[in-house]
Order: sequence, then structure tokens, then C-alpha cells
Amino acid sequence: MAGADGPAAIGHAEQAVQDADTLGSVRHRAKSQVVLAAALCCTGDLNEARRVADAAFTLTAEFGLVPLHWAVGCLLADIGSAGGSAAAITAARDLAAETIRNRGGVWSRH
Repeated sequence: MAGADGPAAIGHAEQAVQDADTLGSVRHRAKSQVVLAAALCCTGDLNEARRVADAAFTLTAEFGLVPLHWAVGCLLADIGSAGGSAAAITAARDLAAETIRNRGGVWSRH
């Protein structure tokens, strides 16, 4: 993505999702799904990005992966969710941010 090559970013992210599945790590799968959704946004494939991001949103909620839930919530708040209302996504994102702060996280303004 940083190199402005969306298709290559998608390929790398898809491989990361497959690798995470092989390893059996829920956190790595969720993280890779978030990166894949962002890469799909870079190529303008918002429908597929929403599908992938919605799956990551559900997975991160189910397993309590709060920082990743916040990250994918931010993405979905911008591109919209195929499955959740804008209000529900925003509320979940904001709750995740509050949880992170309550657990000692500090937001940088840089």
C-alpha cells in the first residue's frame, strides 16, 4: 500500500490471511483481514473490503481483540458496513477506544 501498488498489497495480504489460517492464530488472522480490507480499499473494491472488514469486525469482537476491533471499526466507520449500521459501528469503535484508554493506552496527537 505504501508503494502505491494496490494489487501487490492485496496479494501480500491474501497470503498473510492464508498463512494465519495455517498457523491457527486468531489474532494474526484478524490482523491480516484488517490489512487485506485496507488494501482492497486502495484499489477501490469497497464491496469486497466491506465483506472482509465485517468478518474481521465479528472475529475481533468474538475474541476480545480490542485494539484490532478499534482499527477495523475505524475502517468500517469510513467505508460503511454491509452488515452493521453506521451508529452500531461507531458505537463499537468508540467503546473499543474507551476500553484501550481505561487499560492504559494513550492516544498520540502526532
